[in-house]
Amino acid sequence: LFMFVLVKFFNRLKTKKLKRSLKHCGDHVYIDPSILFVSPELISIADNCHIQPRCQLFGRGGGIEIGEGTIFSHEIQVFARNHYYDGNDLEMLPYDKRYSAKKVTIGKYVWIGARSTILPGVTIGDGAVIGAASVVTKDVPAGAVGCEILCAANLVFE
Repeated sequence: LFMFVLVKFFNRLKTKKLKRSLKHCGDHVYIDPSILFVSPELISIADNCHIQPRCQLFGRGGGIEIGEGTIFSHEIQVFARNHYYDGNDLEMLPYDKRYSAKKVTIGKYVWIGARSTILPGVTIGDGAVIGAASVVTKDVPAGAVGCEILCAANLVFE
């Protein structure tokens, strides 16, 4: 019982530290202590959000903005930058030391299924649902439900 109380105490301390490290963290936000934030000063989370265990948010580059009431299931990855690989001026193949940074915007009341990956520059509209294990490469309209291996605007079901 003592160990359980001690672990719970340290988890609360870690969660408070994680929240304070963010650019903005709203009220009533649940962040599991196992979350990894890279460049948390570029990550904003609005009120009433819920982020489950082992999610990784990489804000370095363009930053990440998460709207009110959004729910992240387990093991979601969000990237705000990627290797530069698309151009005739590449210094090395398949990519060089440069990066492409683009902001990720996740709207209000979005539900993102377990083990999904969201790539740089994506905007997910309010109320959208991203199915488990999706790779979101393009914008998702508000209210859409995406349940494809590559969840892109042309693969969204309404």
